[in-house]
Amino acid sequence: MSQGPTATRRLDGSTVRDRLWLWGHDAGSHNDGWGLPGPSRIAPAEAAFYLGIPNLIMVRYKGRPPLPLDQFAVRLQALRRVVWSAVGAHGQSDEEERSHVLNLAGRHPNVTGVMLDDFFVDRPKSGVEAAALSLDKLRELHGRLASGGRRLDLWAVLYEHQLDPTLAPFLKLLDVVSLWAWDAEKVRNISGSLGQLEALAPSCGKYSAATCGIMAGSA
Repeated sequence: MSQGPTATRRLDGSTVRDRLWLWGHDAGSHNDGWGLPGPSRIAPAEAAFYLGIPNLIMVRYKGRPPLPLDQFAVRLQALRRVVWSAVGAHGQSDEEERSHVLNLAGRHPNVTGVMLDDFFVDRPKSGVEAAALSLDKLRELHGRLASGGRRLDLWAVLYEHQLDPTLAPFLKLLDVVSLWAWDAEKVRNISGSLGQLEALAPSCGKYSAATCGIMAGSA
């Protein structure tokens, strides 16, 4: 006998759907150079509602959408939770962008965190920073996450091939790590990478994702 909708609820009251996140860029960001069969026109909010996903990670891609982001954020107000990038695609960021995103969160209660995309450097050489922000700048950003009487979560993207003990000081400052596999064939072994991440950052929340851009939470 079916137990009805409550069968999918966890002890904390959440459902699987509550824990789904959609990865979003401005419409058409990947039209050039990615081999799409046609131009992409769907906006992040439209895609989230089409798929029935209540939470969105919104990442700037090559400066899109341009600052200021207020008008764009209005379109996302109906979503339950939104995480905005403070470091955008390809690890691009500057103080203006980070400050603007933090101020934006103060005006939009559904913005619950900031994302550091493409944050870590592949196999950094001697004298090269391991991440898009230095450890000191990350600590500074961590200290600025109080907004409107609440504290934002600090997220970062980490690829499975970047897992390294030297990243532990960075990972300790994060609330959520989004672990990705760049190569599709490595997705089947993502549980092993999650185990390595758990050893490096036991206190962080973890989300795993493939190259499709839809993330299923595993907190």
